[in-house]
Amino acid sequence: GYKAKKQYQASFVGYFPADKPKYSLIVVINDPKGGYYGGSVSGPVFREIADKVYAGDMELNQSPIRYVGNTTLPKYKQGNVKALKKVYEKLSLKPLYASANLSGIDTSNGIGFEDNKYKTGTVPNVTGMGLSDALYALGNAGYKVSVKGSGSVSTQSVTGGSIIPKGSKILIELQ
Repeated sequence: GYKAKKQYQASFVGYFPADKPKYSLIVVINDPKGGYYGGSVSGPVFREIADKVYAGDMELNQSPIRYVGNTTLPKYKQGNVKALKKVYEKLSLKPLYASANLSGIDTSNGIGFEDNKYKTGTVPNVTGMGLSDALYALGNAGYKVSVKGSGSVSTQSVTGGSIIPKGSKILIELQ
């Protein structure tokens, strides 16, 4: 800060964006309260103004084009086909249907999907699934579910593929 007539002036000068400057700005605060260094008093004001100008400048705010190469994606996921169709639609992906009854979706260059029609009495393997997918799978197979923890399913009380009566209770633990 600069002291003139027993009053300080806190100032900060800068330009932005740093790589190809388009704007320059000076902020001067007369008789600042609580401090008098430019970086701590005028600097935050500079930043707020610069952020607003930067956000409003469409030329500076263009998103770079992102190219997505071949990435390794999971081949199959289990869950609700209707929900997945909505996701594909939002992402502008065009799924290919793997079967005549539209029970499976295959994107061939993306994520393959199977909507498992769980047999009543056969326990689906839900290990590794999130809670909502696990509840969907076990519920559609006819089981009552108890949940312990949060995260992804780490263990289930009845092994996937086991045959037990409809309405049986299965405990899933998440971590």
